[in-house]
Amino acid sequence: MKTPYDPAVRIGKRTLESIRISLRAEMIHIAALDDQTTYVAAQKARECETAEGDWTVSTYDWLRARQAQIQNIAQDKAQAEAALGRLQKEAAQAYGQLQSTQSAATLWTQHARQRHQRKAQAEADDLTNMRLLLRRRRAAKQAAMRYG
Repeated sequence: MKTPYDPAVRIGKRTLESIRISLRAEMIHIAALDDQTTYVAAQKARECETAEGDWTVSTYDWLRARQAQIQNIAQDKAQAEAALGRLQKEAAQAYGQLQSTQSAATLWTQHARQRHQRKAQAEADDLTNMRLLLRRRRAAKQAAMRYG
């Protein structure tokens, strides 16, 4: 049964779906940043092991660059986690709105069915009363003709 709330429900579902897609993308981004941090840390450890045996090789600048890279990744991850938190709040709000709209649509449908059932019952009652009235009139006419 169609309700006046159907467009709002469809919009709510689309909104929730787009937020879900954004959440998934943000989680993938955070996982990629974690992988990137792990890779840079492993690269840093390998470089230190390689340079450990040769005292003529200076890795200071290279290590500083890797440390700065790790810090940049950590900042990006913090921003991504903040965005994820905002998206989660937005998703919770959108879900609540969708649930309230769906419950309003359900109530509207229930009320419409009740109105339809009351109307059908009223029509059945009217029909029954009309038949009873017609029987009584016929009986009264027949009685009037007999005793008449």
